[in-house]
Amino acid sequence: MRLKALFIGFFFLSILPGCGGDSGGQAAVPVDEVSQSEAQPAGLASLLKADCSLEKFRAGLGALAAGDLRLLERSLDEAIAGTAAEVGRQTVEMQRLSADAGLGSEARALRDARKERSRELVLLKNKRLIVARNNAASSK
Repeated sequence: MRLKALFIGFFFLSILPGCGGDSGGQAAVPVDEVSQSEAQPAGLASLLKADCSLEKFRAGLGALAAGDLRLLERSLDEAIAGTAAEVGRQTVEMQRLSADAGLGSEARALRDARKERSRELVLLKNKRLIVARNNAASSK
């Protein structure tokens, strides 16, 4: 299950168009567990992109329908799980490399990649919190 979440997270982060694009279009990116009728709108996909700032993310939420918000929330949960699993794997690998060979170039590259993924994880969690607050405010 974690491996599947990891691949879904990489899927979203690797093929998504630029952040803040036109959310009015109906172009869709299919998701493995989602039927074709629940295909992901392009505007939703752009909000999941790693380089989408929190300000652009908040602004983009206003244009999404309630169903899209639920899909965004689920997608963020999957991306968080995948990123957390990747950070954990990189941490274990970094500890192994540190114990084996000191801090060589491979270990430094892995450390830098782990730091980047950790920052990405924090950003995803912040986006998830924004969606949860938005859902709570709209349900009142």
